[in-house]
Amino acid sequence: PMAASRPGLAALGGAGAAIWQRHGAGSPDLAAAAASLGLLPTLGTRPWVIGPEHRHALEGHLRLSTDALLSSCAGWLSQVTGAPAAAALGAGSGSILLAPTLKLASKGLSPTQVLVAHLLALPEPRGMAALSATQTPGKVDADLLRELGCFPTVRWVEPPSVLVGVPSSRAGDGFGALNTSGGGVKLLDVVGDAGG
Repeated sequence: PMAASRPGLAALGGAGAAIWQRHGAGSPDLAAAAASLGLLPTLGTRPWVIGPEHRHALEGHLRLSTDALLSSCAGWLSQVTGAPAAAALGAGSGSILLAPTLKLASKGLSPTQVLVAHLLALPEPRGMAALSATQTPGKVDADLLRELGCFPTVRWVEPPSVLVGVPSSRAGDGFGALNTSGGGVKLLDVVGDAGG
């Protein structure tokens, strides 16, 4: 599975560099923050990974916690791509891994599938510490995440629906087993229902 995912991720490289030139309508504007910090040259070469040093710089510049930045990354990526997106915090490296929806000729990969490919390709031996996605992963994606050894300790960090521009889908997907306690952020939906 790892070898099969590499060409798809490599193909994202060219499009990924352009991602950091796009500005989202929401706040914070990660592309503008990255530009003001001088991070674009590095992010242009590894657009789908925000290394720990850049993560710390963005957190300080935007005055956000790690979980709030993770949530903002998923929301911003969804805005600038016009499709669902996800972001994860690497448990070993402290990097933020960005995962867009990957549209292929016959079928696409969900952000969760792209994220797992990241974890296998980089490698991120300890998996992820936290996950934020603009849409709650469906059953197939939830089952895929459950196969990861780190799953029982992963924090779910939900982006606010107003940032993403779509209501969240939380009910009936069988994904509620993610850990939303122990430091994870649980924001009330502004557009969706507040019960999620």
